[in-house]
Amino acid sequence: LNSNGTVQEEIIQDGAETPAPPSKFDLKPGEEDRYYNYMYEKKDELLRGLSPIDVWKLYMKAQQEGQLEMQYALHIEDDGFEKPTPEQYLEDRKKDPVGARNSWKQLKSMRELASDITLEQTSDTKAVVWVSFKDNRDKVAYKMQKNKQGIWKLSWMARQ
Repeated sequence: LNSNGTVQEEIIQDGAETPAPPSKFDLKPGEEDRYYNYMYEKKDELLRGLSPIDVWKLYMKAQQEGQLEMQYALHIEDDGFEKPTPEQYLEDRKKDPVGARNSWKQLKSMRELASDITLEQTSDTKAVVWVSFKDNRDKVAYKMQKNKQGIWKLSWMARQ
């Protein structure tokens, strides 16, 4: 467990890190640029025009890299949505090393076994990103919500 409440596991082989195998979660070069711009600036306008799947992929990258502030920023903030303060969110994550480790293992498994990522648009402002798997386990759903500025974000109880 890292001091910021995240888990990062490295595979060491012959003194060098082995990169993760390619995954449906991987960002393309232009998406990587947007990811790092948003990570440093946290300006929602940088997400304008992205689909729910695009925003979800940014979130998954933030999870993979242990970027808790980025994960927080990618959740919806509009009135009517309960959202912890950034400090509370970070503190809660730091206090739950078992949860962090389980989340990391779950993400690793998802990255390795995902067979398809699909979108179910349930309204103009709500969507669900579905992840299906090669081993036919149950799909995983992430609820997405469009904020008042018309930008897709994750709902706070995103994972179903």
